[in-house]
Amino acid sequence: EIKQPASCIQWLPLGADPTGRTMAVAYADGVVRFLAVTDSKKLQLVQVFKPHTTAVHHLSFSPDGRQLAVVDNAGTVFFFAIAVGLQAKPVGFVQLPTPSR
Repeated sequence: EIKQPASCIQWLPLGADPTGRTMAVAYADGVVRFLAVTDSKKLQLVQVFKPHTTAVHHLSFSPDGRQLAVVDNAGTVFFFAIAVGLQAKPVGFVQLPTPSR
């Protein structure tokens, strides 16, 4: 059971998930979850990671689905490579000069 409110959601591009069934959901506690819709219309956890200590404000995939950027309310941007099996692997981060809005 997920107790934190979701702050943003985005379906993974078909380049990352050709089935079109997986979404990235970010939460107010800084957690990102990849959730897949099963044949029985239930959500299955694929991966969970916590790049931020504050609420995630936005997430965005590259057009080919191989890169993910996750931005928190403080303006920290984490970058991930999306590997086989829909596993997000950290690449790096930057701090924006002003908080993200």
